[in-house]
Amino acid sequence: MSWARLVEIAHREYHHMPPGDEPGLQEKFVWEVPTGGKLPENDLVQMYPCHSFEAHVLLVSVDPDTGKVKIHRYVCGHDCGVMISPDVVHGMTYGGIAHGLGAALMEKFAFSKEGQLLSGTFMDYLLPSALEVPSAGIVDHCTPSPLTEFGQKGSGEAGYLGSPAAIAGGINDALSRVGALPMTPHTIWNTLRNARKDQAA
Repeated sequence: MSWARLVEIAHREYHHMPPGDEPGLQEKFVWEVPTGGKLPENDLVQMYPCHSFEAHVLLVSVDPDTGKVKIHRYVCGHDCGVMISPDVVHGMTYGGIAHGLGAALMEKFAFSKEGQLLSGTFMDYLLPSALEVPSAGIVDHCTPSPLTEFGQKGSGEAGYLGSPAAIAGGINDALSRVGALPMTPHTIWNTLRNARKDQAA
């Protein structure tokens, strides 16, 4: 029976299907990575051997009077092997960069001394908007994986994992004192104020 005929029966001629079968076609397949079935070595199981690589480079400045951070330029170099859908990969990377910017500069779960959540709504939990997210450039590089069908690797985490570290590194390159995320303007302003007090003492 041809594929076209199977589709026609499953979607239009239900009466020709075996009794009790629902209309339509479904297929399910679970792919296991080549090393996923091995026994653990040193108590570790290698579940995903196809790691991607990335590098984030940015130019950032800090206003010493307000503590406000400005990102002037942002570039992400990215190697996820063969990109099956480049637009999707780039979209995930841009979204990850925006998410990382929020983690580095804005987003904080704040609690009172009694343990009450103080940032339970978007009135109190600040998220980056299009005004805060810089225009980011992506440099694609391709090193195909020998362990997958088309040479692809993971790509969904590429924007987020490097973004907070790169932004925090850029700020600390200028200040060398901010030790926790998020690096809000208030946190940076307090850091600068304390540094000025230390210099005056």
